[in-house]
This record gives sequence, structure tokens and C-alpha cells, in this order.
Amino acid sequence: MTALDPLLTRQQARRVAPMTLDIYREMEEDANFRELGSAMGWAYAELWGQPFDVGHYYLYVPRNRPEGPRPTILFLHGSAGNFKSYTWVWSRFAEQHGAVIVAPSFGFGNWLKPGGREAIFRALDHAQTVAPIDPRQVYLAGLSNGGLGVSQAAAAAPERFTGLIFLSPVMATDLVESQPFLDAWRGRPVLVITGEADERISLSYVDQRG
Repeated sequence: MTALDPLLTRQQARRVAPMTLDIYREMEEDANFRELGSAMGWAYAELWGQPFDVGHYYLYVPRNRPEGPRPTILFLHGSAGNFKSYTWVWSRFAEQHGAVIVAPSFGFGNWLKPGGREAIFRALDHAQTVAPIDPRQVYLAGLSNGGLGVSQAAAAAPERFTGLIFLSPVMATDLVESQPFLDAWRGRPVLVITGEADERISLSYVDQRG
């Protein structure tokens, strides 16, 4: 990863690798996840200037769930692509809370590029035709660069989302600080989670946009 990500030092990579490997080992024990293809080819395709938005998304429907439409997390990945492990981690949440997970892929994660917003709504629209999604309980979540996608989708169609979740987020400042955005989301659920020791997206950056 240090070859692809100039912000990731070797020391940080050594610290993160054991945690990442533990997740992948657990994931490989699940036959359904083991058989899933990787979305990383489209992340590399964007780096090489090739077509990368092919309409792909991961969909997880909890095995143990009550009947009827379910709350949904529409999750936008960050920089470097849509790692399958993201959906694996979210699947734990899904089983605990009976939620559907929809995780679209958009190349390397540059959600402000042309087609980013369309990829978000396309995935949600299609998932609603094949999964028990309650359109009144759709929460839009984004990790890191995924916060850019949350910013623009929440600004474009606030009526489609029940709440927003920003995870160590990069935000589109011109959107989230605009009056229409503030008017649309005032008094509605918006959760921001970040770390005081985050070396990539500092707490001061997030505070300024909160």
C-alpha cells in the first residue's frame, strides 16, 4: 500500500497490517465472502486511465432478520478503492441490527469526479429492486474520501436519506457549508466519527466543518 498511497508511511503500514490481516482471515472463513470477486481492479483501472465505473456494488442482506422492509446503510468507500473487507466489517453490524448494506464501487474513490453522484443513486435504485430496503430508513455513510460522496449526494437529494454518517471524513466544504445544505439537514441525524490522533484527516479539519 505504501507504493500506492504517499500518505502511508512504512511505520504506519506495519501497525495496520496485523489488524487488516485478522479481518481477512476471518472473512476467508465465510464461504460466501470467499467466493465474492474483488472490486480492486476498477480502482487500478482508474489509475491507468481506463473505464472504472461499471455499475458494481456489494449488497449484504442479513441472514437473521424480521420480515418486512429493513433499514439500510449506503456505504461509500474511501481512497484506494472498494475493499471487500469493508462490507465484511459492515456485515457484523447488519446481523446485529437487521440492516441491509449497499456499498457501491467508484474506482479509486474520487467521488467528486463526473459520474460519482450517479453511481451512488444507481446502486441504491437497483438495490431497492432486489433487497428488502425501507426507503424511509436509508442512512448514507462515507469513510474518508467517501465523505465527499456523502456531501454531494446529501446535497443533491436530502429527501432520500434519513441520516448521514461521516467516518474520518473528507468533506466537500462548498456543499456542507452552503445554506441549502444547512437548511435541508438542520435538526436531522448527522453522525461524525473521527479520531484525535488521526494523522491523515486531522481533528481540526473535521471540527472546522462540523
